[in-house]
Amino acid sequence: MKDIQELLLKIRELDGRLALCSRCGLCMAHCPVYAQTGLEGDSPRGRMALLESFARELISDVSGLEEKIRKCLLCGACAAACPANVPTRDIFFAARSAITAYKGLSGFKKFFLRGLLANPTLFTFAVSFAGTWQGIFLREVNEKLGISRIALISGLTGERHIPRIAPRFFTRVTHGSIDIMPRDGAPRALFFPGCLADKVYVSAARACLKIFQCHGVGAIMPPGLGCCGMFALAEGDEKTFAGLVRHNMQSIMGRRFDYIVAPCASCASTIRDLWPQAGIPGAMWAFLKERRDRIMDISQFVVDVLGVESDFIPEGGRRITYHDACHLNHGMGVRSQPRELILLNPDYELVEMENPGQCCGCGGGFCISHPKLADRISARKTAGILNADVEEVAVACMGCMAQITDALSRAGHPMRVRHVAEVYADTLPAQGEFW
Repeated sequence: MKDIQELLLKIRELDGRLALCSRCGLCMAHCPVYAQTGLEGDSPRGRMALLESFARELISDVSGLEEKIRKCLLCGACAAACPANVPTRDIFFAARSAITAYKGLSGFKKFFLRGLLANPTLFTFAVSFAGTWQGIFLREVNEKLGISRIALISGLTGERHIPRIAPRFFTRVTHGSIDIMPRDGAPRALFFPGCLADKVYVSAARACLKIFQCHGVGAIMPPGLGCCGMFALAEGDEKTFAGLVRHNMQSIMGRRFDYIVAPCASCASTIRDLWPQAGIPGAMWAFLKERRDRIMDISQFVVDVLGVESDFIPEGGRRITYHDACHLNHGMGVRSQPRELILLNPDYELVEMENPGQCCGCGGGFCISHPKLADRISARKTAGILNADVEEVAVACMGCMAQITDALSRAGHPMRVRHVAEVYADTLPAQGEFW
């Protein structure tokens, strides 16, 4: 544990941004955590006030401050609603990093973040090894939907219904990399699959590749890409985050492409908005800043770049609803494009749930560190889905896929949760060497 003065200095560095907040309280109506607890300290305004009080040495309880700062989904709803454009999410990220630098990581977090996640090759091996033996810890809940519950170690993890690790990762399906030339002047996309699309939701990554191939889009996926780093940063581990950004940038720079495309909203948002803040070398920073508007979610790429859009609204098909992922909705302002992908499939009828932009409760590691509170937040999302009377749910974020699947299954309503790219890819013919 470092000197408390170092922590004070880092919190005081936030003073300029903290001062932007007038404490108007408009953010409170949009905070999923405050909606559940009703406690001022659990609201964005309350956290801002606590940070300011700590910086001025009006309070000195580091553990109490940490508890409130970590009791946040980092969903960005408060920042999106703020009339003064206070970057609350960035402030909370910085505060977590400062507290972690002061207190250090727990033994398990240090092992997982710096021992495994920071080393993409080792992390892939570890997940593959876990997948080989997952049958020991998992018990089938719904074979058709591929949902299992955690057994044996449920005392440590809580009762969770989760998808299984894929028997063959996306990077193995594609032999480690992709390099497909564009047709007829089509753009060239660098595909960043992320951890879950590579190792769990492989069908979503394959759907993106199918979309690229059917539209003649050139696709490149450099070998050795690692995690985007969002989870590490959410835990306050700036060292691992910065290391992962540098690792990925070394694989990306020097490649010829027009866009960076990710199937996961969290990855796309992290690459676009958080990678430039990782303290990377100037050349890497300039590379990202120059391409900021070309870092996209797959639905945004299909609709805004490829110009694919529906000219009819199908009715009478399978009823499906769409959940707005926080990082896509609040972080990137992408709302209509995922719905367009659903409307492109005539076999589905899109039914809007009440409050589709309401957080699902995942929040990176929030559902693990605050499981009971996350369950209460998820229950609101589950109610919205069930009230819409649908057969399936479409999402654009892998974390949301896992959280919503878990919530629906444990509530006794197991339902197919699909990525929007899969819904659209169903309408396209299979082609190319990977099909």
